[in-house]
Amino acid sequence: MKRLNRRQIALLLVVGVVGWSGILAKPIAQIQDTPELPGTYICTGLNPEGKPYAGTVEIVAHPGGRFQMTWTFANPNGEDVQIHGIGIVVDGKLSAAYYPGYPAIAVYSVEKHNPLTLSGKWAIPPAAGIFPEQLVKVPAGHPVPSAPKKKAKPEATTQA
Repeated sequence: MKRLNRRQIALLLVVGVVGWSGILAKPIAQIQDTPELPGTYICTGLNPEGKPYAGTVEIVAHPGGRFQMTWTFANPNGEDVQIHGIGIVVDGKLSAAYYPGYPAIAVYSVEKHNPLTLSGKWAIPPAAGIFPEQLVKVPAGHPVPSAPKKKAKPEATTQA
C-alpha cells in the first residue's frame, strides 16, 4: 500500500473539511426556512394491515436544527401511547427517526398550505411496505382533539 506524503494528506483534509462543511451547512440553512414547523399536528395514516389510524404529533424545535417529535395514539384499550423521535429538515423534507420497539423512519414533504401540512411515508422493519401518513398543523389557539379511540394505531411491533 502506497503511503501518502504530507501534501496529499493536507489536500485530502482540505477537501474533506470543505465537503463536510457544505453538507452540514445545508440542513441548517434549510431549517431556518421552516420556523413555522414547531407545533401540534393532527396525524392520519394507514397501518401495515391497511387500516386507518389517527392521533397527534407534537414537534418542538431544539438548537442546531433538530426537532423533537412525539406521536400520541390511543391503543385498543383506549390508553394513550407515546412514541418519541428526532427529526431534521433537508431539502424541504422533514426526516424523523423513532423507536416503537423497532427502529423506524418517516419522511415528510413540508407543504406550505394553510394550515401547514406534512405529507409523508413511514417504514418499520417487521412490516412489508412503506405506508402513508399526513400531519396537519393545528392553528395556534385552537383546541387539540384527542386521539380517536376506535382507530388506534397498531401495537408497538408494527406502528410508526
